Amino acid sequence: MVLRIGYIREHFASPLLQFAADDGGKTFTLVERPGGTGQVISAFKANEIDIGVALTDALLAGIANGNQDYKMIGQYVATPLNWAVTVGKDSKYTKLEELRGTVMGISRIGSGSQTMAAVMAMQQGSFSLFTYPKLQLP
Repeated sequence: MVLRIGYIREHFASPLLQFAADDGGKTFTLVERPGGTGQVISAFKANEIDIGVALTDALLAGIANGNQDYKMIGQYVATPLNWAVTVGKDSKYTKLEELRGTVMGISRIGSGSQTMAAVMAMQQGSFSLFTYPKLQLP
């Protein structure tokens, strides 16, 4: 049986891509889900994948909200990911506090960047409800 592995094409998937090239589809195939963890979760429900590599926070939230289409059995990345807030080279902004009242872009709704933007907003004392597809910092 060839395993179907759902994944998101991001930097942490590089080892999977290398193993897939070496394996040549003999033992597993990669099923890309460019929409992120939400699409990986949907692929479980549609029986399109056997294994998923995705953002832990969103997977846990699904389980906590009653999703029984998957279960977590291990971890893929053992160290925390580092997230950066970046601005253009000619930006007037030099500190996080100066971003209050601005709009931050995120990669995808339900993505790690959305989660970390919310965490940062809470840490800065400016958390409010999400404005999709961007997070408005009050």
